[in-house]
Amino acid sequence: MPYETLYPFAYTALNRHPANLDHLVPKTPQQFICSTLKTTVMSQTRYEVFKDAKGGFRFRLVAANNKTILASESYTTRQGCNNGIASCQQNAVKDERYKRLEAKNGQPYFNLTAANHQVIGTSEMYETVAGREAGIAAVKKDGPTQRVDDQC
Repeated sequence: MPYETLYPFAYTALNRHPANLDHLVPKTPQQFICSTLKTTVMSQTRYEVFKDAKGGFRFRLVAANNKTILASESYTTRQGCNNGIASCQQNAVKDERYKRLEAKNGQPYFNLTAANHQVIGTSEMYETVAGREAGIAAVKKDGPTQRVDDQC
């Protein structure tokens, strides 16, 4: 079956776009499927595991809107990073694990801690206390996710 029959909306878009945007439209069924899968994965809550500039392993909890809502410290081993994710998944739903803090410049932020009081992850700096509370709510909701995107 011809591509334009299987994916008429993509074929129509391909024929309507100006030449300078042509590279943005999938031209084959394989490109269409790959771009669809990537968009689907990138719009889901997930942990991203990556190596930092010094070669350490880190994770970040990314919300469905692709915004990082929690970032870990650097771990020397991949297993340590995996353990950090597991701890985040377990502790994210427990309000008593959140330490609500204020930076020297007055901006609110929070740390998620384990039962032993070690920091699992740190939030971004927020403009308001309400923003910080919304960030905590997002981590409580998204933290238990099992999706892990290994970028190492």
